[in-house]
Amino acid sequence: MTGTEERAPRWRRGVPVLPVVAALVAGVAVYVPALRSGFVTDDYVYLYSVKSLSFWHYLRVSLVPNAHDSTLVLPQQFWRPLYFVSFQPMERLFGGHAVLYHLVNLCIHLVTIVLVWLLAEKLTGSWQASGVAAAIFAVHPAGVASIAWVSSVNSVALPLGLAAWLLFVIAVERAPAEPVRWRLIAWSILLVALGLLMRETALVAVAGLGLWYVFVPARGRLREPRTYLALAPYVAVVLVFGLLRTSFLTVSPEGSAPIRFGSQIPGQIWYYWKLALFPVHGSAAWASALRTAGAFVVLGVLAGAVLLRRWLVVALLFAFLVSVVPYATLSLDVSERYFYFPAALFALACG
Repeated sequence: MTGTEERAPRWRRGVPVLPVVAALVAGVAVYVPALRSGFVTDDYVYLYSVKSLSFWHYLRVSLVPNAHDSTLVLPQQFWRPLYFVSFQPMERLFGGHAVLYHLVNLCIHLVTIVLVWLLAEKLTGSWQASGVAAAIFAVHPAGVASIAWVSSVNSVALPLGLAAWLLFVIAVERAPAEPVRWRLIAWSILLVALGLLMRETALVAVAGLGLWYVFVPARGRLREPRTYLALAPYVAVVLVFGLLRTSFLTVSPEGSAPIRFGSQIPGQIWYYWKLALFPVHGSAAWASALRTAGAFVVLGVLAGAVLLRRWLVVALLFAFLVSVVPYATLSLDVSERYFYFPAALFALACG
C-alpha cells in the first residue's frame, strides 16, 4: 500500500467539515466591517445604567418587571432578565470599547453557524445539506444588526434554542424502539429557559422542534397519547414563562412588551416571508417584484413538499413561516433586523 492510499481515507473523513469551515470564514468576511460600528440608541441606556445605578438596584430592576426606574426603562417593556444583567459584566470588562462588544456578537453568530450545521446534519444525515444550511445562514444579511448593534447581544437566545433542539433530536430519534432519553430532554429544557430569559423569541426553536417531531419521527404515532409526552415539558416551560409575563406574577402583557394585535399582522407576516429568498434592498419595482416572487417560491416549495410527502422539508419550511409571527405582532414596525432568528430556520429548510 502506498503512502497516498494510506492518507486518502483521513483526507476523506475531513471533507464533511470543509463546508462549515468555509461558512465560518464567509461569516467573518461578511461581518468584520460591522466591528467598526459605534454605540447607538439603546446601547447608551444600558451602559449608562450600569455605571450610574448600584449593582443591587440594577439587578432588581432587571429581574423584577414592575421595579420601575427612570434610568433603566426598557425592562418595563420587555422582560429579559438575563439580557439586562449581561451588561453588568460586559461594561466592567469592556468599558467604552465598542469593538469588544461587537466581537461578542460576532462570536455568537459564529457559534450559531456551527449549531445550524450540526442540527442540519442531524436532521438530514447529509454533510452536503448541512453545509448548504450553514453557508446560507452565515451570509444572510439578516445578521447585520445582530453584530453591528451592541444591544443585539440577546441574539444568544438563538444558539441556545438551536442547541436545545439538537438535544431534543438526539433524545427522541430512536423512539419508540428505545426509551426517550429524559436526561437530554432536561438539559434541552434548561437551554430553552435560558434562551427565553435572554429573549422571548427563543420560542421559534421550540416551534421548530415541535413541528419536526410531529411531522417526522412521530408522524405514524400521532393517535397515541403517549407520543406527546416528549413535548409536554416544552409546553410546560412556555406556559410558565407566559405566566411570569402576566399580572398573575409580574406585569400585564400590555405592559411587558409593545405587542399589538390587529389588521397589520398579515401584511407584516408577508413582509418577513419576502425577506427569505431574495433579501434585496430598495423600493424599486424590480426589487419589490423579486422579493414577492421569492415568497411565492417558498410557498410553492412547501406545497410541493406536501404533495411529495417530503415531511422534513414540510416541517422546516412550516417552522420558518410560523417563526415570523411573533415579530409581526410588534408595534415597533417591521425591520430586517428581526429576521435573524427566522433566517436560521429558513437556512435549515434550504439545507
